[in-house]
Amino acid sequence: MKTTSLIPTSLALSVLLSTLDPQFSTVSAQGTLAPPGAPAPTMKSLDQIEPRIPISAGTTPGGANDSFIITNPGSYYLTTNFIATSPKNGIQIAADGVTIDLCGFELNGAGLGGVGIRIITSIHRQNLTIRNGSVRNWTSSGIDLSFGRNLLLENVLALGNGGNGIYGGENAVIRDCLAYTNANAGPFLAGISANQGSVVVNCAADFNGISNTNCFGIVAGTGSTVSHCSASQNSGPNAVGISASAGCTVSDCAVTIQTGTNGAGISVGNGSSVIRCTVSANPGSGTIGIQANQRVLIESCVTEGNGGDGIRAASECAVVSNVSGNNGGAGIHTTGQRNRIDNNNVTINAGGGIKVDSTLSLITRNSVSGNSVNNYITAAGNNDAEQVGGGTAFTSTDPWANFSY
Repeated sequence: MKTTSLIPTSLALSVLLSTLDPQFSTVSAQGTLAPPGAPAPTMKSLDQIEPRIPISAGTTPGGANDSFIITNPGSYYLTTNFIATSPKNGIQIAADGVTIDLCGFELNGAGLGGVGIRIITSIHRQNLTIRNGSVRNWTSSGIDLSFGRNLLLENVLALGNGGNGIYGGENAVIRDCLAYTNANAGPFLAGISANQGSVVVNCAADFNGISNTNCFGIVAGTGSTVSHCSASQNSGPNAVGISASAGCTVSDCAVTIQTGTNGAGISVGNGSSVIRCTVSANPGSGTIGIQANQRVLIESCVTEGNGGDGIRAASECAVVSNVSGNNGGAGIHTTGQRNRIDNNNVTINAGGGIKVDSTLSLITRNSVSGNSVNNYITAAGNNDAEQVGGGTAFTSTDPWANFSY
């Protein structure tokens, strides 16, 4: 038989009263509901979100010669476009360790102001960065950091400035920049210029130097690298697309339509290299495609349709595995001693194929065809491999033979 245990009525009543009447309750309190104090901010401040300094009359006040002057290290940024209303310069950097973010805005000199962004030339400033915006219509340079060192300039457009578009000092990295229609105020100016030990990469310098006598698209100082750049339609009687000093490397660049009569597409100093570059359609009667001084390597380049020689090298150079055709001068022209001219294809040049003016050069494995005057124009006293003429079958067993076809 099933049995059920019952709770005594008196015990159940006691439990019910303890939950209803505080006098009988044994439940512990959970703390006060009164707030501990006034509410505190829970959102971040503007300085925490944007830990930089806006460029303005209040934060970076100017002076007699500059609209804004940065006097302390730090990170600064534009908040709007700036258009000059007086002949003052734009921004003077008067401290080391400064970063300027143009934030997509422009510094516009309006044809009135001198330099867009500058440092005073008598004081070396270092560790500077400028990025992300446009600098245009200044009567002098767009950016002039020529007396600076350890610089980064990136994603900057320099447009229509009278002086240099962008001028970096020592150990500058200039990348992803465009210089267009600058360098019209005088000679020896450039779209982009950098001093010794610099890198210029992924940049374009176009239409600089209208009416200028000596304009350069890109200039690099001693021991610099210029790579993956283009220079097009830079003007003046002695215009040069890319000019690099001693000990430089110029690689993977394209240079075309410089309008000078006595300039060059690419010009390099002693001990430099020009590799995998294309220099074409620089039409001036004396414009050389690639011009090299002493002990220069010119390799895997194309020179085509230039008014003067396709490649001209001085002495002790290696001119290797290039294509040079349809130039107004010789395809390859060496003027000094001890050059190596090897494995090039040289065709249809008006001033001859391979022209060697001096002695003691080595000329091997070239293929030369259709050049005016002669395919090979070599002075006595050189080390020429056998020259094999064209035909249905070549019979030479000399692996170093030169070919005419």
